[in-house]
Amino acid sequence: MISHVNKIYNKGVNIMKKTAMLLTLSGTLLFGGIQLSLANSTSTSQPIAMELALFDLQQSSKVSVESTDYAFQNEYVVVEGKLPVVKGMKDEKFQKEVNKQIIQFVEQKTAEVEKQSKVFNDEQKKLGDDAISGPHNSPTGPYSLNINYKVKISGNMVSIVFNTYTIGYIAANGINEVDSINIIDNTKGHIVELKHFVADKEKLNQLIQKEIESNEQLFKDSFKSIRNDQAFYVEDNQLSVVFNEYEIAAGYVGTPTVTIPLEQLEIDKDFEESQISVESKTLSLEEDLVVISGELPLLKGITDKQLQKLVEAQIDEIYQTAKREIEKEASDLIANNMDTRGNKLALHISYDVKENQDVVSVIITTSKYSIAGSGISTVQSINLNNSGQGQLQINDIVNDQAQLIKLIQTEIDQDPDKYFQQKLTSLREDLAFYTESDQLVLIFNEYEIAAGYVGTPEIKIPLSELSTVLDENNDDMNHNRNNVSYYTKTVDEAPVTMVSLRELGKHFDYKVKWEPQTKSVTLFNDTTEISVKVGDSEVFIDGKKSELLELASDSYKNRVYVPVSFAEKVMGEFITLEEKNEIKLEK
Repeated sequence: MISHVNKIYNKGVNIMKKTAMLLTLSGTLLFGGIQLSLANSTSTSQPIAMELALFDLQQSSKVSVESTDYAFQNEYVVVEGKLPVVKGMKDEKFQKEVNKQIIQFVEQKTAEVEKQSKVFNDEQKKLGDDAISGPHNSPTGPYSLNINYKVKISGNMVSIVFNTYTIGYIAANGINEVDSINIIDNTKGHIVELKHFVADKEKLNQLIQKEIESNEQLFKDSFKSIRNDQAFYVEDNQLSVVFNEYEIAAGYVGTPTVTIPLEQLEIDKDFEESQISVESKTLSLEEDLVVISGELPLLKGITDKQLQKLVEAQIDEIYQTAKREIEKEASDLIANNMDTRGNKLALHISYDVKENQDVVSVIITTSKYSIAGSGISTVQSINLNNSGQGQLQINDIVNDQAQLIKLIQTEIDQDPDKYFQQKLTSLREDLAFYTESDQLVLIFNEYEIAAGYVGTPEIKIPLSELSTVLDENNDDMNHNRNNVSYYTKTVDEAPVTMVSLRELGKHFDYKVKWEPQTKSVTLFNDTTEISVKVGDSEVFIDGKKSELLELASDSYKNRVYVPVSFAEKVMGEFITLEEKNEIKLEK
């Protein structure tokens, strides 16, 4: 990704000037021309703080931010504004990741506007001088993108709220969009999305709708649900949800903010630090013709001890293989009496850690350099279930690899300046990947699908475009097959127990498939296929409408839940729920 950033900067004009500013936890600051009212953490009640796992209003953050003036332009887009550089986080390694994501955010926004501008300008060129309008003396010209931000700090949460204003070349008005990066400043840092921060998404949607209906400036029927990338922050014991211009109101309202008191919400208790931790082992070795440097990851906290040993062996094999290869190259040079003029072969290994919901991915990059200084980088990934009970491959996430290859090919074809224009027929079994928000990110080796200046290209595919396998029912993934998640929902003052459909299916040896286009979950085995659409009470068995549930299926904590009676009515299994959330079969 860094190589891609350099590519953009080299094509255009990039100017940066740094201005340091310290953020405190109370008071008001002027930041980049925007007034910030920062929450005072000392006014929080203890019960709320006790309910929150990583988010702690009682903690204080000493994060500082440098404001960076930013400017970039090329034929299609002119970008200017201010960017934050985060400093002073407790987790220094994660701090680097945050600042990297900020650059990636700007890069992505720039690419989106540049693409829109290119489409517009191509059409304008076809029209020629007939397309000239207003004060412009040319039918074509760049779009403008202005980026600014404000910072909100509440307890140990630091929220950077970006406002981007885009306007077309001949447009009279532009549009404002809002994004946020929400950081938990702990010894192990986290980025939080709204859908994971609040336990009951449907309740949040209902509270937002209620606020919208009480405000005459907002459209009553425009809101359906929070977006996956919904901007938000916490201030004065309230959750503030920020919407784009025109999203729920007319343009004159700007970017509306809906506030919900935290006491009305259940903050997700499952939002807690991963059981898996990663430490670094420094590499430093110099031999006759070889220099080895970098870091190897050491994974701790994997609950399956056999898996722990397997992962340790995999990481060691990556290192030992690279070491053997470069030492062999050195031996060949010596055997052939090559004059290296004092230069040495070099091996550098680095790693990155990605966490997304239930998956921890360790990305290991191995870079080899010849005595002439040229090099090549390869990437491998180790992807683990966050509980430390299973290792994931792409096939554990993607049900149809041919569909995935087609989507990757589409991305390659859309950027001929970046990628080799060749047909992709298959994927390597060891292709590195990780998941990020609602995307599958595939990492290719240097020179594999692009020229060397691109580095190790990453192609991102939205999971919504893929047919994904949620669970292949491998016992190695979860040794306690009896464990099931459930919660109680009150309907007409009567409690209804809702159980996780995924875990229920796994218990009875079904495979589980999520169909994002229809928002349906399908349980299937060799003889039966059961399909349930989120929000519906109808159940289809082998393609035919069969049962009507007492209560519609529901999405809760990013899983699909059905009434516990589903087991008996649909699956023909009689169960009870014992303590510790365990299923007991009734004889």
